[in-house]
Amino acid sequence: MSHSFDSWLFLNHKDGSQGVEFGDWSSVADAQQGGTLRAQYVAEWAAHLEANGG
Repeated sequence: MSHSFDSWLFLNHKDGSQGVEFGDWSSVADAQQGGTLRAQYVAEWAAHLEANGG
């Protein structure tokens, strides 16, 4: 079963997902922090997909 990244993010990091979407940032610092966190979540999602045959 394959989920979109956004669905996976909501299910697995609901409380920590604020600020990781492009456009949610109001400063360069916010963009750097959000981009770093998004990259971390993408790596977790990729590992989840690999582990679950997705």
